[in-house]
Amino acid sequence: MTINFLRSIETGRVQTNPTDWADKGEIISFYVVNSFFLVVLLVFPTFMLIKDSLESGINGFGIAFATIPIILGLYLLFSLFKWKQLTKIDGVDIETNKELIVPIVNGYYPELTYEWDGDILIGSRPWHHFSFKTGLNIVMIFKENQIYLNILSINKGGPNPWMAYTNIGRAKEIGEILRDRIRHRPNDTQQYVYDHGGVKD
Repeated sequence: MTINFLRSIETGRVQTNPTDWADKGEIISFYVVNSFFLVVLLVFPTFMLIKDSLESGINGFGIAFATIPIILGLYLLFSLFKWKQLTKIDGVDIETNKELIVPIVNGYYPELTYEWDGDILIGSRPWHHFSFKTGLNIVMIFKENQIYLNILSINKGGPNPWMAYTNIGRAKEIGEILRDRIRHRPNDTQQYVYDHGGVKD
């Protein structure tokens, strides 16, 4: 799959262009699997809770039994809307942003393999049976003075939406570190930041 540069920036989400039937099959499989989990965790417990309440009134045990899967189902539902989200980070210029952000990402996620596609940098680490490290796919889109960052966890079956909020939080941390490093750059870079409405002390 290739990443659609302009559409990703416009929507604030990673937008891909499937290149073959294998890509399309992977996308379909992802949504089928997660739809199954939503039915099991959210739809079915909610239906049973409503059904039992109508038949025998409110039952404390039934509510307690259904609450945990419903909460997990809601969390998954919200995560499915968030796992492709791009975190926008204000930086300096494209070359400086590239220079600064890659070491920061490497500090959090060592052993990534990088691949450039124009002004898109993709860092990846495959999921492995015998490793305690999850697989990763990190997308960095560089446009003018901004970076659009997405961190995606990968498990055996493909993208892991359960980690969406954790990954968004980590992307924001990386943005904060980048801004801190920009603040401590030499004066010529600092002046550039001031002139372009970037981060100030």
